[in-house]
Amino acid sequence: MTQGLKKRIKRFAQHVKEHACRVKSGDESWSEALESTWDDTKRILLSNKGRVSLQSRKEAIQLLRLGRDFYNFKNYAQAEVCFRQAITTDPDCAMGYTYLGYAIYRQGRRPEAVSYWQRAIQAAPESDAAKKARRKILHVARQKEGEANMFDESTGFD
Repeated sequence: MTQGLKKRIKRFAQHVKEHACRVKSGDESWSEALESTWDDTKRILLSNKGRVSLQSRKEAIQLLRLGRDFYNFKNYAQAEVCFRQAITTDPDCAMGYTYLGYAIYRQGRRPEAVSYWQRAIQAAPESDAAKKARRKILHVARQKEGEANMFDESTGFD
């Protein structure tokens, strides 16, 4: 649990105590206290939604480094395992999706690779990872177009 979340929970507990005292003294109704407490609850849930701990982010970075090493030694299957673990550890890790796409592409699974590059773009549209992913998607599209043209020429149909 992060320090920020601990502070928010502590503040929440203090607010609940304050509302209980107001209800007891007659300064606040039960429904008002519950409504205010519910608002505090929603704020805590929204503020923590989608957050990844610093430790998780560090683990994801270590997994990316390890995966890159495997990738550079052409062990694409093991690189894929590391990159999958990285995005499981930090689902917002755009570079993890990009690298995972590279490893899958090298294993001949183009459509799956493109889907991970698209997820990298969704995770962080303005990042370097998204720029790399866009370039690879364009590259694959051009390859596919070239293959289609070669097929048309070889069949003799127009």
